[in-house]
Amino acid sequence: MTVVQSEQSNKALEPRTSNERVIRRVLPVGSRAGPSMRTEATAVAEQLAVAAHELRLPLSHIKGFISTLRRPDIEWEAETRRDLLADIEVETDRMSDLLESLVELGSRSRRPPDPLDLVHPATVIDGAIRRLRGLLAGRVIRRYVAADLPLVRVNVSQMERALTNLLQNAIKYTPSATPIEISARIMQNTELLLLVEDRGPGVSAAHREDILQPFVRTREAIGSGVPGNGLGLAICHSIVRSHGGRMTVTDRPGGGASVGIFLPLKQPFFRRQRVQSRPRRAGSRSRRCRSPAR
Repeated sequence: MTVVQSEQSNKALEPRTSNERVIRRVLPVGSRAGPSMRTEATAVAEQLAVAAHELRLPLSHIKGFISTLRRPDIEWEAETRRDLLADIEVETDRMSDLLESLVELGSRSRRPPDPLDLVHPATVIDGAIRRLRGLLAGRVIRRYVAADLPLVRVNVSQMERALTNLLQNAIKYTPSATPIEISARIMQNTELLLLVEDRGPGVSAAHREDILQPFVRTREAIGSGVPGNGLGLAICHSIVRSHGGRMTVTDRPGGGASVGIFLPLKQPFFRRQRVQSRPRRAGSRSRRCRSPAR
């Protein structure tokens, strides 16, 4: 049973630890994957080459399994056939996920802006958690959202998708017994911060910008055996930029990752201060207001 712990909080939300991260094409030491170091044409060609490599791998596995099943000189047992068919299904799903991610990433740059709705941040956060309810498998999700946060103008479906991707990463790369925190708060009175924090291995400071680019994964992520294509954060980044926002990856105090989405507010937000009555002096009498004589 999944536990979602919800609290209204204004606590400061903080950063992430270190990891080394690479692309499938391993970057030389000191190099960066950022577009500022490459022409647009080179970047597109490189991404297409990596996409072709990513597609070739599951495709070659599928072909190998099918060729094995069709061998005329072997009569496979029913259990072996089932295992091979299950492997084919896994590889097909992997290829399908990659293709869907590539289509979404490519279409976002060409289509007109999505319609925006004025919603409370809690609506977006709760929607993202609902999308993952079948995958949480008992994970504790701590939700911190202050009730007095201002409404924000976003495409709800797309922003839910971005937060869902961040939560999925936290689930995949962290121990199952550790909680995941998702929070919302105002920064400098001008931005809304949506933050996902985990207790996993984190990302090294040298590579935090790179992982927002397509097909970039950490060495630890690749070595962990957790399936992935390096497109999840790139899709998040694309969604956030289309809203005029930005993303950051930092360390969480005590270990883990802290991934933030900053969205601009239409106008500065200032919390209302409660007006407190002036304390009375000891022994003083309260004055009564008399009605004017008629």
